[in-house]
Amino acid sequence: MPLSSYDTERIAYIKTLVEQDISRHYTIEELSLAAALGKTKLKAGFRLLYKKGIYTHLRHLRMQQAAAWLTGTDKPLKEIARLTGFKHYHNFLAAFTKYYGYTPGQARKK
Repeated sequence: MPLSSYDTERIAYIKTLVEQDISRHYTIEELSLAAALGKTKLKAGFRLLYKKGIYTHLRHLRMQQAAAWLTGTDKPLKEIARLTGFKHYHNFLAAFTKYYGYTPGQARKK
């Protein structure tokens, strides 16, 4: 799928928007409206430009930030979960463990 310079600019805007607040969950519909692009073009264009999907990119950012907070601060695990966009601690625990292969508690001890 060829992307125009306008498409590329709008997709870059969406990447920046998502990165500004990793705790926020946007729907594809919201992002599509913000970009003034169709959902399919937005998703395919993002994958083409950044080699991963929007939500994969967001999950990567969330996990990196969570790991940084776990090893560099004394923030409670529930607060880190909330700050990284998880409403429920157990969902954060499962996502972190799946991503890294060890639990947030184990990360904190390292």
